[in-house]
Amino acid sequence: MLTFFKEIFTWWNGQTLGTRLQTIFFGKLVGEDELGNKYYQNKKGKRWVIYNGEVEASKIPNDWYSWMHHTNNKIENSHNLKKYKWQKNHLPNQTGTINAYNPKNNKNATEKKYKSTKLKLTIGEELFFQNLNINILKCQNSKFDDDPEVTAFMQVIDLKNKDKDKVFVFNDWTFASSPSIRPFDHPVYDIWLKKCYS
Repeated sequence: MLTFFKEIFTWWNGQTLGTRLQTIFFGKLVGEDELGNKYYQNKKGKRWVIYNGEVEASKIPNDWYSWMHHTNNKIENSHNLKKYKWQKNHLPNQTGTINAYNPKNNKNATEKKYKSTKLKLTIGEELFFQNLNINILKCQNSKFDDDPEVTAFMQVIDLKNKDKDKVFVFNDWTFASSPSIRPFDHPVYDIWLKKCYS
């Protein structure tokens, strides 16, 4: 009796009364997935799913998704995808559940994945850091703005780079407020200008 009232007054906990009646009188059971969802079709080709538990579209696995959307492919009628050992089982959307991702509870997300090092360079003097050779030729702080800009002309050589056509990793002006104007393009390291010392 409780299930009957739920079907009349709620649509988010499973099938409604209208869906139950349509399934009884017009629906033909096509199959069931590993999560217990049942798939039906009528004579006109309309397709629907009766969810096992709460209604959530992401609970439809890949091998039934194409069938639900009338997508013609090799698994539409067989619903038998070859699973490899490295594939994970289908997981519905976990948003709103206790299994939802939360950065505060995820130890790996809060750990720093990089190390930062402060380097103080003298103009015209080369500095070696790891396999980088860094040279600052000029550095200046603007004096006329409310928010002063710091700019420097920097040359960086990667000593491990064997490409003879590319001497410098970076050879240009860099800006403290907008490093992306002249990006420092290196697969491992990044250099950000902080300030000039007088």
